[in-house]
Amino acid sequence: YLTPALLFSISNTVLQSSSPSISNTLLQSSSPSISNTLLQSSSPSSSNTFLQSSSPSSPSISNTLLQSSSPSISNTLIQSSSPSISNNLLQSSSPFSPSISHTLLQSSSPSISNTLLQSSSPSISNTLLQSSSPSISNTLLQSSSPSIYNTLLQSSSTSISNTLLQSSSPSISNTLLQSSSPSISNTLLQSSSPSIYNTLLQSSSPSIYNTLLQSPSPSISNTLLQSSSPSISNTLLQPSSPSSPSIYNTLLQSSSPSTPSICHTLLQPSSPSISNTLLQSSSPPSLKP
Repeated sequence: YLTPALLFSISNTVLQSSSPSISNTLLQSSSPSISNTLLQSSSPSSSNTFLQSSSPSSPSISNTLLQSSSPSISNTLIQSSSPSISNNLLQSSSPFSPSISHTLLQSSSPSISNTLLQSSSPSISNTLLQSSSPSISNTLLQSSSPSIYNTLLQSSSTSISNTLLQSSSPSISNTLLQSSSPSISNTLLQSSSPSIYNTLLQSSSPSIYNTLLQSPSPSISNTLLQSSSPSISNTLLQPSSPSSPSIYNTLLQSSSPSTPSICHTLLQPSSPSISNTLLQSSSPPSLKP
């Protein structure tokens, strides 16, 4: 248990391995140029907590929480109110970890890069939360795992790039939420997976480019929702599904009375029995639906 305060150039390391029922806590606050590392591996029923907060004058902090090959582990990395922070929460190669909950929280900081990596583990819930910060790049990566729920939340921030990547996994629910921010690029990528529900929500923001890509998967429901925003380009792409008998694509755009230039594109070629719906309402005739 470490609680240094008002220190300069500190490297904190907590190592714990091969022990059951361990609670590891590393606390670090109000210090510039700090490298915090909490390592935990091969232990059942461990709770790892890494807390970093209230460093308004900490320009370069790197926080790393590593956890691998342990069942029933709750990993939490919390970082708030610090500029130029790189937060990394890494979890990998846990094929026998049936219930792992990863949470990475970051708020009210400019120029932050948040990365949450999780791979090859069943029944994992990954959550990356980021709010009220300018110039933020949020990345949530998840691949080759069944029954995974990935959530990336981002709100009230300018110039944000949100990316949620998910591939080659059955029965996955991917959700990317973004609201009330100008100049945002939201990308949700999903490919080669059966029975997938992809949702990309974007509302009340000017100059937004939303892209939802889904390809060669049967029984997929793709929904892209966009409302009350001027100068928006919405694209929902579903290509080359010759053996996808039941794909339902919906692109919704509504309540834009003063939206002079909206271009909606819904592409679906070479697929039998597909229902494509593009809805546009309450907009002036100058639009190109």
